[in-house]
Amino acid sequence: MHLLMNMYPWYLPKRNREWLIHFELMHLRDQFPDMTFSLVNSIPSMALGNGVFAFQYLLGRTGRYRQLLSKSYGLHVLTSMNWVPQRFIRHSGADLFFGHEYFPVNITEDLLPTVFETGMQSDSVIEFFAPRKLDRDEYVRGLRSMNVRMKRHIAARCTLINVREPSGAERFRSLLPEYAEKVRTVYPYLDYLEPISETELITKQKKSDVCRILFVGNQANRKGLPFVVRAIQNLPSDVRGQFEFIVVSQFLDGRVDLSNVEVQLFTSKKPSNLELVFGHKLQKQGALSFPEVIALMRSSDVFVLPTLADTFGFVFLEAMASGCAVVGPARDPQDWILDYGRAGMLVEPTDPDSIAEAIYLLVKNPELRLALALAGRQRFLLMYYHRVVGQLYRDLFEEAIDLWHANKQNSQKNFGFIPFNP
Repeated sequence: MHLLMNMYPWYLPKRNREWLIHFELMHLRDQFPDMTFSLVNSIPSMALGNGVFAFQYLLGRTGRYRQLLSKSYGLHVLTSMNWVPQRFIRHSGADLFFGHEYFPVNITEDLLPTVFETGMQSDSVIEFFAPRKLDRDEYVRGLRSMNVRMKRHIAARCTLINVREPSGAERFRSLLPEYAEKVRTVYPYLDYLEPISETELITKQKKSDVCRILFVGNQANRKGLPFVVRAIQNLPSDVRGQFEFIVVSQFLDGRVDLSNVEVQLFTSKKPSNLELVFGHKLQKQGALSFPEVIALMRSSDVFVLPTLADTFGFVFLEAMASGCAVVGPARDPQDWILDYGRAGMLVEPTDPDSIAEAIYLLVKNPELRLALALAGRQRFLLMYYHRVVGQLYRDLFEEAIDLWHANKQNSQKNFGFIPFNP
């Protein structure tokens, strides 16, 4: 099986985790040796794709990008569609074309089997990112309308659509019922993530004299750090003495007052640049690499992230695999990731009392902490482990290929053409 990935080998944007996770789908060949992969290395496609990104970047610098995104369908198309020469696709020898968020505007349904991976954000997530000067309801309606129109155009041309979490998939089916039968759900493929052993998890959770509570999020305000800080401040002093609070963040969305809590901070930012309020109880250290963050998770007992808006949240899966008892928001889709409270504690993200109660229970009750950590690890193994997800992706690709060939054969019969098979 040969997959043509709708990704460029050279691209101006920083290769963020979302990009890398889809790039690493090519590691499926380690699990399935008969699978091969190639990238869109067409020079015209790469030139156009990088030119579009440069345009979007410059427009973003003006501060009008999101405003125009809710009003201009042309701009919306640029964010989710690219162009790949059909001649290049035909000569690639691919059995299937796979695209994440980007789909070629010139592809037709009869060219080859295609899988388009996308999401369908909730209104609350769209509203959270609305520009402050715009009417939020108007912005949500405008952006939703443009997004549905664009995805209808794509859905008509692809074989199957993958939406990585169930609520987003249901939202897609509800907004585009004519293409509901094309929607599938396969979770993110995180082949870098190996779970901690059950023995290690139990040993870690039982030997801790002091509970280690970890927060990880580069956009600390959006991820809910101010509410975690207020929750810790609300706890009795004897409880605050029973845990260590660790924060890993680059504070990309502004300052957070950390002056009244005892915290170990990992960041590369300087107080003068960031306007952080530092207190005498704060220990600041340098930034961590990604493997160091995972190692820190594996040595922590509790992971707290009451994020205010996230389309998924890979970090929750990383914390579950690392043997942490997880505290997350009672918001879609994080509540589903944590099995609606069975694989982690759910809190109201903007309510410090709700967060404080969860921290209190986990600090004072090691048995509860251990039970939630074990449940989170088990859910990760059953649903999110890369060996499990890899098989789901393989099944998805095979289904798309089989479905495309069946549809093509039916179409030929309807037109009275029966292929000659000697």
